[in-house]
Amino acid sequence: MIKSSDKEEFLECVLPLIAEPLKVFSKVEYLEQHPPLTHKDEIQLTDGRIFELYSTPALSATGTCYGRIWSFRDITQNKRTEQQLKQQAKQERLLSCINQRINQSLNLNEVLNTAVEEVRKFIKCDRTLIYRFNPDWTGTVDVESVGEGWMRIVGTTIEDDFFKNPEVISFLYQDGYIRVINDIYNANLSPCHIELLEKLQVRANLVAPILQGKKLWGLLVVQQCSGVRQWQQQEIECVRKLSIQLSMAIQQAALFEQVSAELKERQAAEAALRESETNLKEKATQLEQTLRELKQTQLQLVQNEKMSSLGQLVAGIAHEINNPITFISGNISHANQYAQNLLELVQLYEQHYPQPASEIESLIEDIDIDFLREDLPKLLSSMKFGVNRLETLVASLKNFSRLDEAERKCMNVEQGMENTLLILQHRFKPEVSNIQVVKDYGNIPSVDCYPGQLNQVFMNLLNNAIDALNSGDEQADKNKGSASTELSFPDHAPTPTIWIRTELSEH
Repeated sequence: MIKSSDKEEFLECVLPLIAEPLKVFSKVEYLEQHPPLTHKDEIQLTDGRIFELYSTPALSATGTCYGRIWSFRDITQNKRTEQQLKQQAKQERLLSCINQRINQSLNLNEVLNTAVEEVRKFIKCDRTLIYRFNPDWTGTVDVESVGEGWMRIVGTTIEDDFFKNPEVISFLYQDGYIRVINDIYNANLSPCHIELLEKLQVRANLVAPILQGKKLWGLLVVQQCSGVRQWQQQEIECVRKLSIQLSMAIQQAALFEQVSAELKERQAAEAALRESETNLKEKATQLEQTLRELKQTQLQLVQNEKMSSLGQLVAGIAHEINNPITFISGNISHANQYAQNLLELVQLYEQHYPQPASEIESLIEDIDIDFLREDLPKLLSSMKFGVNRLETLVASLKNFSRLDEAERKCMNVEQGMENTLLILQHRFKPEVSNIQVVKDYGNIPSVDCYPGQLNQVFMNLLNNAIDALNSGDEQADKNKGSASTELSFPDHAPTPTIWIRTELSEH
């Protein structure tokens, strides 16, 4: 216990031992101004020790403060232990963060960049880098985290004869050794090695191996550029653990790269197989298409052959019919003239010989000369009409027989349609179908086409139309016959009609 009057003696005794005397003096002054307060604090001494300070007022029986009670307890070891635990916890968080990043990311460059950045922040150094070896033991700085004011060396290729010694590599690094250099000028380094470090602005560093299996892949390097540094054991241990984790990450990346390469090869093989299957399917489809085309061509050839034979047959029949028809057509006018002459002669005989012989009268009655005189011109006229009709039919047959023609020709479409209608005239008769044909021909020029094929198209269209109209009439008759008495059908249904129209289109 120190009385208020002994304050100066107390301060002269204690203040020289305190690392921050002004801070402590200000607190003492504050407690002097506020006597009833109780105070607890920590004091850092100049020799590094830490004391816990506890101060409470000394009160008389009447409650008057006549001094303060000061107690001090050395908590140096507790503080160091607490600091070590905090540093260890921070280190564990760092390693856990790096490990989590390794597990979450398959991007090796991203993992390495994260590692060097976090290590530099944790250790509070000037530069952290990862140095990767080439097969000839030269190397490149792959990733780097550098503080402000110091040169960047990422991407720099470094050649150091120190790493070309197999015994050094095997002894120092492949067995997991961590090289600790507190001061490059007091570490027994070769002059060329010191010169290299000077160029890189390095004064102290930690070097830990990164292994890929048993092979030295590279180095994790922690550098202090601002001056000499006494590396702490926990910092060395952190770098060692992190180098092990990075080795695992590199091993994982190598495995992933191998698996990816195998997967790509497999995907390429599958793609090639699919492409081969697609090609085979395409070839099979092409073969099927070719086969269909061959069959279609064969059918067309057969049809053309049939149509050619039909055309030849129709042409032959038309030619054979045309000869007698021509003979009859050429002589019927003469026959008509001869008949007129004979009838005139008979009339003259009747005028000059009104009383013929009994035998002549009997013959006149038998042949009914008046009916013969009246009917013979009609008979010859009917024969003339029939011959004309036959001539028209023969001309149509000759026109339609051009089905065997393969070359393109100019054709009158209306004439081709008329010839086809004439050939199908028997299907339009009332006793067959009673179909009405309405023709509305436009003024169109001749068409460059295959006449035989176009005539066949007309024939097919008209036949299909006739069949459709006939089938519709038959269905209507069936419905009418099977309908109930409640339904009624008109006695005169509309006449089935085929409209034929031609016009010149601009498109």
